[in-house]
Amino acid sequence: MVQVGEPLPEIKGQTQYGPLDLADFRGRKRVVLWTYPKDATSG
Repeated sequence: MVQVGEPLPEIKGQTQYGPLDLADFRGRKRVVLWTYPKDATSG
């Protein structure tokens, strides 16, 4: 479990707009990472 103040582990994924690499946001003051399960799936 990540504690407050610790860097997040490497997170890469695919979005509806293309690839996402959390490292691209390093150095910004705030970043919100939000996920949503695909519609009509159990979740």
